[in-house]
Formats: sequence, structure tokens, C-alpha cells
Amino acid sequence: MCIRDRTYILTVCNSASCQGKDFPLELKYTNIVTKEAEYDKEFVQKLLSRLNWPLLVSIAKTLPNALTLPEELTPELEQNDELLQLLHKTLLETHVMEGELMCTSCKRSFPITKGCLLYTSDAADDSLRVDLGGRR
Repeated sequence: MCIRDRTYILTVCNSASCQGKDFPLELKYTNIVTKEAEYDKEFVQKLLSRLNWPLLVSIAKTLPNALTLPEELTPELEQNDELLQLLHKTLLETHVMEGELMCTSCKRSFPITKGCLLYTSDAADDSLRVDLGGRR
């Protein structure tokens, strides 16, 4: 899975101890690049319903461009073209090339290498089972 901001914002820990809990993964990056993408207002609006807004706001503050998003997303803001274009830039044009995602609950780490997330399951830690979701 290649990782962009929208991917890790939608990703949660798959550890058995975190199942059914919404623990956001903390992003730690060492290399981020920006790649232009065609603006798709409808697509960005559809993403809004799936985003963890407070997490997105905190991540945006850590990006190299230090984007400032409003602390609360109101119905009026969901229609604001200026905000939607800023979200497009954050979600679709920002690519994490190297780093890791870490669960804030169990501290499990998921490495990001060459823009791809190595997302493994608990089965990778169990010698009796096979992990089909990735590799370490």
C-alpha cells in the first residue's frame, strides 16, 4: 500500500489488543514529497465523512508547509472551496516516502519504506500462523 496522508488518517492498529478501539496512528516521517494532482472537489468532500478531523488537524501542523486547518469542521466549512483545496493539497499531494506509523495505545510500529506501508497483522508475531497482510 503506497501511503499518502489520506491513507494513514484512515488506518487504525490491527493488533488484537486494539481491536474495536479507534486508536489513531501517530505519524513519524523522515521524508515527505509533494506531487501535484488534479483537484477533485467531489472526491475531497466524500473523504470528509471518513476522516478523523482532530487527527488530521494535528498532522497538518507537523507537515513541512505547516498547514493550518480549523479546529472544528462545520457543515459550512465542508462546502468552502478554499478549505477543500487546502485539504486536496494535504490529502492528495503530500506523500510520505520514509517513516513509520505508531499505535498510540500498544506502541506497535508500522514502517513506511519507499512510500509503501508495511502493514502486518498479529499473525506475523505468531510462529504458528502465516501473515498474508504484509511482511516485516
